[in-house]
Formats: sequence, C-alpha cells, structure tokens
Amino acid sequence: MSDLEWADEIYANDLLSKTSNVVQKLAKRYNLNSNKFQQPKNKLKVALLSGFTVNFLADLLPLMFFRHGFAIDIYIGGYGEIASELLVPKSKVHKFKPDLIIILPTHRDLVFLPSLGSTDDEYTLALQEESKVWQSMWNSVSVPIVQLSFDPPPSRPLGEFDGYTFGGLLGYVRQVNRLLMDNAPSHVGFVDAEYMACRVGLEKWHDAHLYHMSKQPFSFDVLPILSHTIAARSKGMMAMGRKVLVLDLDNTLWGGVIGDDGLEGIVLGSETAEGEAFSNFQKYIKGLADRGVILAVCSKNNTDIAMQVFHRHSGMVLGESDIAHFEVNFEDKVTNIRRISKALNVGLDTLVFVDDNPVERAWVGGQLKEVLIVDLPNDSADYIRALDELNAFCVQRITNEDLERSKSYQARSEIIKLKKDDDAMSVFLQNLKSEIIIEQLGKGALDRVVQLLGKTNQFNLTQKRYSAEKLKSIADNVLIVRLRDRTQDYGIVSVVVTKVNNKHLEIDNWVMSCRVFSRRLEYAIQEMLIEKSKQIGCHFISLKHQVTDRNGLLTNIICDLGYTFLDTNRYEIDVESGYNFTEHYMKITTKELV
Repeated sequence: MSDLEWADEIYANDLLSKTSNVVQKLAKRYNLNSNKFQQPKNKLKVALLSGFTVNFLADLLPLMFFRHGFAIDIYIGGYGEIASELLVPKSKVHKFKPDLIIILPTHRDLVFLPSLGSTDDEYTLALQEESKVWQSMWNSVSVPIVQLSFDPPPSRPLGEFDGYTFGGLLGYVRQVNRLLMDNAPSHVGFVDAEYMACRVGLEKWHDAHLYHMSKQPFSFDVLPILSHTIAARSKGMMAMGRKVLVLDLDNTLWGGVIGDDGLEGIVLGSETAEGEAFSNFQKYIKGLADRGVILAVCSKNNTDIAMQVFHRHSGMVLGESDIAHFEVNFEDKVTNIRRISKALNVGLDTLVFVDDNPVERAWVGGQLKEVLIVDLPNDSADYIRALDELNAFCVQRITNEDLERSKSYQARSEIIKLKKDDDAMSVFLQNLKSEIIIEQLGKGALDRVVQLLGKTNQFNLTQKRYSAEKLKSIADNVLIVRLRDRTQDYGIVSVVVTKVNNKHLEIDNWVMSCRVFSRRLEYAIQEMLIEKSKQIGCHFISLKHQVTDRNGLLTNIICDLGYTFLDTNRYEIDVESGYNFTEHYMKITTKELV
C-alpha cells in the first residue's frame, strides 16, 4: 500500500468495517508517521488505567483520537492498578497531570458480590460498598473521566436466574452499573460494555484463551470498535461532539425522486419493506432531534415539490417543524452546506452529512474536510446502523436545554429573516415578551454550565475551560442566565464568570449559546453586570478578549456594549458613564444575586 493509499485509509469512514488486523497495521503506521499528518489543534494528555492488559488497545487510541480531532500523549498505568494510581496523591498518573482519564475495569474487578440467598439488606449494602470504592476514586481527580461499565460475564452459573436473582453475577453487574451511572459526578461518563458485548457477540468480547495467555479479556476483533467508542465518548466528555445532522431527501429520507415519481410514487411507510426501512430511519433521526441534535436539509430539489412530502405524505415521521434550516435548490451541496453552517452559526466541524449519492459525498468530503460524511450502504435497512456506529453526537450529559435545542434554532431562523429590517425586528422581539433570570451557580445547573463553558466557541471571550470542581469552588462568582419567552423556556443560555479586583469587576469568561444569537441578550446581560458592579462598589468592568478563528464576532460586540479598548486585547467600561444600551425588550429578574 502506497503512502497516499494508507493515508486515505486513515480517514476512511468505513474503517471499522475492516478487519482488526488491517486497523492494527494502520494504527501502527500512523503512530510511526504521525508527523506526516497535520495534527489537530486539540492536544490531550490521556491516562489509561485498566484491570487488564491494554497494550494493543493503546496502540489504536492515538489513531482513533486523531480521527475525532485530538492529538494525544498517552500514559499507561500499571496492570490492575486503577485504585492505587488514583488514590495515591504522588502516583505516576497524578504526576502526569492528564487532561482526560480512561478507566477500563471488567466484571472481575467487582469485590462485594453477595452470595446466593442474600437478604435485601445484604444486597443493598454490597451495592453501596461497591459504589463507595468508585466514588472515592472519581473524587480524587477533577478532570473528565471516561469509564467502561462492568461487562456481562461469559457464563451464567444460575442459568436464566443469573440476571435477576440475588447472588447472580450478571444481575449484580447490571445493578452496580445502574447505581454508578445514577450517582456519578458530572465529570464521569460511561461507555456501555453490555451493549458493546451484545453488538460484537459474547464469544468475541470474551476470549478465554487470550485472557489466560496475556490477560486481554476480549478478542482482537473488539479493539477497533472499543477504541473508536472510547474516543467518541471522550470527545463528548470534552464537550466537542458534533451538533448538526444535514440530510439529503430523495433516496435518503424516502425512496425515489419526488420530482420524477410524484407524491404517490415515492417509497415510504409500512406498506412495503423498503418503505418501512425509510420510516424507521426517520424515527431514529427524530430520536436524535429529541435529544438535542439539530436537523438541516440540503437537497437538490424544487422547494414546493419537496415540501409536499413533509405536508401530505402519511408515511413521513419528520415534520417541517423538526428541521431547523432548509437549503432546497439546485446549487452545489458544498455551497449549501456552507450556508447551513452560517445560518445556524456553527462550525463546519460540527456537521454530519447524510446523502445516498456517493458522488455528492465525495464532492462534499473533498471540499469540506471538517464535515463528517456518512457512507450510507445500498440497503436502506442498514442506514440506521451506518449512522449509529459513528457515535458522532456524543455529549457529556443530556440536559433539559438539549431537549429544547431544536425549537431554539427554529426560532433563531425566524429572527434571522427579520434581522435586516430593524423595525420589524424590534416589533418581533417586543412581542416575544422575553425574560432573563440571573442566578448564581447551584448544584442542579452544574452539568449544563460545564457543558456550555466547554463547547461554546463563538461567543466565548477567553476560551477558558473549567472543571466541575473548579466551578463549585468559585460558585459565588459564577452567574448563570436563563431565558424564556412566550414560546418556550430555553433554560441556561449564558454563563459569566467574574471576580473582583481593586474596584474592578473582572470578567474571567463570558459564553453565550449560539442558538440565542440575534436576540440582543448580550445587552441585557451587560445592563445586569453594570448594576451588579454598582451594588458591590466597583467603578469599572474589565475583560480580555482572547481572539481565535471562531470568536472574531466578539470584537464588534464588545465595542457595541460600550467597552473601550486599552491594550493587548484588554477592554474596560466605566459603570458611571451612562452608556445608552440598544433596546433589548427583555425583563431582567435576579435570583439569589448579591
């Protein structure tokens, strides 16, 4: 294989369909020649701690993280030394100072399994003791942790009762996993070992010969899928998962070409096997939208004809209201995808593109390297698997704000249409009857605040990231902003981290969700900050703007808010200057604000 050919294989979306031997060879070649690739800007120090031998898995991780946009420096802990590495303050892992920790236990690491015939109290106590062990390890660090859940055992001594009877190992594994997931702190996320074992098959997940020989518990066939999933989950824990699913229409959401076949001629619905496959694919996409993935359409079509399917076909699962933005015309798809990115105010690296046409996929993939392309198989029944296996939309936690995100982007699209008409825009904003609620950080908001500070790139003053532990330690200085209007409650949409320094209220960082851009929310928040400054006796508000290739829009916004440029990206405003704000038409309510 030539250098060019193997480099193409590194990027190939069908990498996971190749044999483990091929993937292992590609990984080793990448590890030896990584300097030949333009390395990602995101650098990570990753600690790998495990209850089994991970050498072969560790060989694959740099490649898989590279495919997910990270260049990693990896530390491998000692065999079976998860607890000692984490609980000893001067251990090698603490000296390494990782940005991310990957923990890989197996069912063999469970230590409090109750015996057959245990009482309810004995069983509950065993679960609690098991949980305490992990809680103590998690609490020893504040960086993100990705942990493999306990895997199902290879055998069931109790037969069909093993999964449900006290004393059954399978049942205990399930109960421990549920307890740990329910009580894990916000910096801990899981990879579901039971699902993965079912996906690859228990005979591959458990390779007894390999375990007895080298203490690697599963076959080599598992390694590519496991390493890919770990990298994807890690990206979600770093709040850098993809956000937007861009969809073609003809032969992607339905069978046939609406412009040629007409409404009655397209294949969609439960009447045929193929039509049911397309409907099920839409149900899967609807599920993604319900959990916060933004949907957009990019199709070469006549708009009026294409929309007939959304409005009139009984087999459609997705409605027009599920789509945040449409680009339906006969221009090339690269141009239209760029428009979608701009309209939704997100980077190209947050987009996933789904199109049945391999020529269109190749064109977009060649021009827009940042966009993740889904290689759809020929059979529509396999569309769900192809998209699901990419793990493109991993997040740290699913928050209430995620569940309402689609509505937010639809509202934003309506606002953008009015933006050029100042009078119409003012009337529109006034009729929304918006209210922002300012409050200090509380436990219930921590996950969302970590998520917003971690994944926001455009309205982000300094690009500072904060761990959950750090935020809890400065909670009094963290202001969160909720937004609601007559149409919906958007939840937490902005976070301002402040500190007081010699009569200055310093903004350590300020982020705002792109889904509420153009709402004039920044003016309302600035008004609140000035009032807060006066209350606590500060004469000035100061900030730094760390300019990146993503947040350049803030330069003009800062000046519009009344700040004066000082030097080296430093700005300041005199709170007594009487600055006249742009009318934002928002009611400001403060809650527990000092």
